[in-house]
Amino acid sequence: MIVDDEISKCLDLRRGLLGTGDSPPFVHMVDMIFPKRIFKGTSIVSLWEKYVKDPNHKPIDFYIHIPFCYAKCSYCTCPLKQFNKSEVDDYVNNIIEYLVSFENVFKDTVFRNLYVGGGTPSILSDIDFDKLFSYVFKHFKFKNDGGKCCEMNPLTVSKSKIKILKKYKFNRISIGV
Repeated sequence: MIVDDEISKCLDLRRGLLGTGDSPPFVHMVDMIFPKRIFKGTSIVSLWEKYVKDPNHKPIDFYIHIPFCYAKCSYCTCPLKQFNKSEVDDYVNNIIEYLVSFENVFKDTVFRNLYVGGGTPSILSDIDFDKLFSYVFKHFKFKNDGGKCCEMNPLTVSKSKIKILKKYKFNRISIGV
């Protein structure tokens, strides 16, 4: 991991966004991770460019956070938002818009693993689920033998979502109970 003042500032900023309450207020993904008024997304892009150019860099994993749930579990420490269909649709569009910034950076990168967590990723509609994975697998590469895992909730998992995961060659689901 690269550790310098710029990354340290990013991590402090990110930690500060979580606040002290159980559930921080919802903001769009880019603003949740890198508030525009404080941190420019181009800085993180340049840090990743520098990292992937280093021939000795370690393998990179890909994580997507879906912060929506129907209810907050007592053990959960993740930032989340109560389910709202229009906000979920906007969030998926924001993730895709955010990832566009990294297409060029990672064009030659093969990610070791993909993990989709939350919140509750299976809360997405079939359309949003497929739209997100369609974009990710079209623009980013993953090792054939790497892990591809998605968290699911027994209340929101469905045969159609399992078929979508199979279509994108996920090889593991994590079912929370």
